[in-house]
Amino acid sequence: MGIKIKIIVLLSFTTNFIVAQNTLKELKRYALYYCIGRNYHLADSICNTHDYTASYIFEVKKISNELMDEVRFYTEEKTDKYYKGPPPPAWLYDEQANYICYLCTDFYESQELHHFIKRLIRKYRKKQSF
Repeated sequence: MGIKIKIIVLLSFTTNFIVAQNTLKELKRYALYYCIGRNYHLADSICNTHDYTASYIFEVKKISNELMDEVRFYTEEKTDKYYKGPPPPAWLYDEQANYICYLCTDFYESQELHHFIKRLIRKYRKKQSF
């Protein structure tokens, strides 16, 4: 009897861990998507990527809209200047040059984003358990 309980607890813990890891991965992808799309739109207001990544993450991957909103607000705050002109020498050759993809990828890979999303998932889980 004790072994069965231990196995059930272990399976429950493992399942929760896998769900949290998948949520973390999808929210990081959403942050990258939002960073790139928003900054290209800020650089050129007629830029329309027709990218449905957010819908896919919400509808297919079943990530909470509340979590996505939190990540969006955080991404806006941290990446709001990425569209602005790069340092030399890039602008010497092209006055419209930018490093949006490069900077957004750095943001996507950052420990800061990783830790923010982990804390957010923990907070959301605690809220859901009540």
